[in-house]
Amino acid sequence: MSVTFKHYEACDRDACLSLFNENCPEFFAPNEKADYEEFLDQDYPGYYMVYADDVLAGVFGIMDLGHETFCISWIMLTRNVQGKGVGSAMMKKALEDARAQKAKIITISTSHLAFKFFEKFGAEIVKRIKHGWGPNMHKIEMVIRL
Repeated sequence: MSVTFKHYEACDRDACLSLFNENCPEFFAPNEKADYEEFLDQDYPGYYMVYADDVLAGVFGIMDLGHETFCISWIMLTRNVQGKGVGSAMMKKALEDARAQKAKIITISTSHLAFKFFEKFGAEIVKRIKHGWGPNMHKIEMVIRL
């Protein structure tokens, strides 16, 4: 499977929202959609569209927070590519971008459903917040030290 990356553009907004809807409510709480829409409207330069064999497979962001700290933002995949290495390719790209910009720490805010994926890349749990994303959607704060 060939995985490629393209920087997000405003014309990608609807595709991103469709991907969010596909992942909600299993991986994202419904109340997060407004935050995601606001995020997309900001047009951050570190947000990527991810394609597997030229078909949209996922999205993610690697954002500079300053002070050699970055964060992984709004990472999600289509269901049909989960477990096929696309998520790993996304994380490798995020780590590569962060290292190229001299990051020392990457923060990740995820859920109790997805945190084990990030542990595979060295992420450590620093905080758990019960119902932090909404009812029965527990927030897990993690860091990767580079």
